[in-house]
Amino acid sequence: MSVSFAARVAGALVLTVALAAPAHAATGQSTCGWMMRGFNHVDDCGFERQTERYSPKMPWYAEGSGYKGMDLGKGYAYEGYNNAFVRTNDGRWNSWSQRTQGQLQRNRTYELTAWIRAQGNVGKGLLGVDLAGYSPAVSYAGTGHYQRVVLRFDSGPNTAATVFIGYESPGVDSWIQIDEVELVAVS
Repeated sequence: MSVSFAARVAGALVLTVALAAPAHAATGQSTCGWMMRGFNHVDDCGFERQTERYSPKMPWYAEGSGYKGMDLGKGYAYEGYNNAFVRTNDGRWNSWSQRTQGQLQRNRTYELTAWIRAQGNVGKGLLGVDLAGYSPAVSYAGTGHYQRVVLRFDSGPNTAATVFIGYESPGVDSWIQIDEVELVAVS
C-alpha cells in the first residue's frame, strides 16, 4: 500500500510526502538486522532464522532450568513471525543470551534495545550485557504488552560482550517473550 500527498501553492510544489507500508509488514520479516542506526552486533535479532520450537539454533542459547523456546509463526512476535520465550515457575534466573557478533570498539557508547513482553507477575526482569569486569543492566517489569527496553553503556576496554535478557521467576507460573534485539554504537 502506498499513499502520496502533494501540496501546491500558487502553482509551485511546496511539499511532497509519500508513505508506504514497510517491507516487513507484508512479508513478516524482522527489521532489526538492517536498522539505519548502524551495524547490529546481535545476529538473528528477530529470531527469524529459528526453525524449531524447542531446539534453539546458534547464536542464541538459553540459561536456567525453566522452559524456553521459540514461538514460530504463532502471532506473538512484536515484528516478523518469530520470537523467543521463557516460561517457568522454578524461582530461579532464566534467560536468553548471545555473544556479540563483530568486534565492539573500545570506549564507545552502545545502545542495547529489545522488545519484551512479560506477564504481569514478573517483577524484575533484566536486559544487559556481560563485559569483562562488569555487567551493566536495566530492569523491566511485566505489563502484558510489548515494551521497548533500552540500556546505554560504555564498552570500556572491551571488544566483545554477551547480551542477556531474562528474569528471576517469582516461584509461580510466569513468562516473557523477546523480539527485535539490537546492539549498536551510538557515539
